[in-house]
This record gives sequence, C-alpha cells and structure tokens, in this order.
Amino acid sequence: MKIRGLDRRQMCERIWSTDGVIRDGFWANISKVLPYRTRSSIYKHIRRKYHIFEQRGKWTPEEDQELARLCLEKEGHWTEVGKLLGRMPEDCRDRWRNYMKCGSKRGSKRWSKEEEELLTTVVNEMIEEAHQYQRMKALEAANKNDRYNQMYSRGPKGKRISDNPTFKDMINWTVVSERMSGTRSRIQCRYKWNKLVTDEAARSMLSIPVSERKWLLERLKQLPKTSYSNIDWNSIATYKPGYPRTGLELRLCYEQMREKIHDFKGRSTAEIIDSLLEQIN
Repeated sequence: MKIRGLDRRQMCERIWSTDGVIRDGFWANISKVLPYRTRSSIYKHIRRKYHIFEQRGKWTPEEDQELARLCLEKEGHWTEVGKLLGRMPEDCRDRWRNYMKCGSKRGSKRWSKEEEELLTTVVNEMIEEAHQYQRMKALEAANKNDRYNQMYSRGPKGKRISDNPTFKDMINWTVVSERMSGTRSRIQCRYKWNKLVTDEAARSMLSIPVSERKWLLERLKQLPKTSYSNIDWNSIATYKPGYPRTGLELRLCYEQMREKIHDFKGRSTAEIIDSLLEQIN
C-alpha cells in the first residue's frame, strides 16, 4: 500500500471510495497499526477526520428545516441525505434521531419520577422481549438440522447472531424513545438510563467487602499488561464466585480503591494494583 505522496484531496477520495474492487490493503494495513481498535471504529474515525463534506459543527435553523423536509421521504437513506445537505451521513442521522425526530414533544426539563419509572419499564420490557425471542429461536433450532441453523444464525450482513445477546444488542434507543411517546429523544433516554444504572451500581459498590475487593485485584493482576488500557469488566464479572456483580460495579469499585493511591494518575495500572494489594494484605 502506498500512501506517501498523496495530498489531502487524494487521501479523502481513497477513504471515501465506494469502489468495491480496490484491493490495496488500505484498511487492513491501518488496522495492523492499531490492533486494539476494531476496524469499524478505525473506519469511522478516519472518515470523520478526512471527510469530503462542506459543513461540520453547528446546525442552522435553515439546515434543520431542510433535514426535516428530506426525512419525510428519505429517512434512513443517510448517504443520500448527506450529499444533498453537504454534511456527513452520520451527522445527518444523529441530528435527526437525537434532536429533531421528536419535534416539539421532546422534553427539556428535569426528568420526573414518573418518566424514570416509564423508562425503566420500557427497557425491561425490551430485555424480556429479546429473551423471549432467543428462547423461541432455540426451540426452532432444536427442531432443525445443522445446515438450517448455520444458514439462519446469521444476520442480513452475514454477521453471526449471538446466542447470548448483550444489553447493547437488545436495546434500540430509537424504539425506547418511541415507546416513551416521543417525549424524550433517544439520546436523552440513553443518557438517563446510563445515569440510573451508574447511580445504582455506585450504591451497590459501597457494600463490596474486602474479600471481594482482593479477588478483583488479583484477577486484574492476572491480565496481560497490554489489556490494561481496555479492560473487559463484564468478562471479569463472569468469573466472580459467590454473590454476582456487574462489570460496572467492579469497575467503580476499582476506581474507588484507586483514589487511595497518591498520584495514581502518574502510575501504571500494574503499579496501582500492586500497591492496593499491599494495603489489603
């Protein structure tokens, strides 16, 4: 792959090329430089950095009006909408979903207790629906042959459908907003849910005994040092014996313990873990 000698225009053209026959290893080689990033995140970041559109940043009232008009016919066709507005497709999508779609119904005041309860109900209903769907698929799979299961265990883009979907897989925040009758946007619902979960985890974290804290530190110490920059807390939680904890609770617990280390920001994760274990022992 040859990148040297390309000016910005040529670089942008290569990055935004829709020619499916190019086989220069462009994205594969960039991914090798950043092995701890997914190719999807690298792809999105570079396209934002080397975009080919006229506008980025604050939207004008006129642009909002034009976006609303276009979405009456072209909602979901963000590449086309982006070209017509001279903006990145993702910017158009996010502006519409996060701020425009709910219109005047979108609330901007402090969440009421009733709204928080409705949000909790909606999210829990969607989780239960996802579990019911998984149970139904499991029953269907039990009655089909292996070839059938291989064919129908993949999504529309060929991606394998997990037998154990994550919270992210189960929750579509646009649907959550719609089930809230559009009184809160998808981003408002997501932010509020994350705050509710974090607050609950913080309260639960305070009751974690010393024995569990020691187990957590010893488990972290077993990780390869290269993993410290991207710790999978949910994975660690699956190994925990005894009373179950969420990955978020374990992360908050570690961060609380870390605060006891003087100048922890200037120390490596390995040094912090060793210091905390010395204190406990």
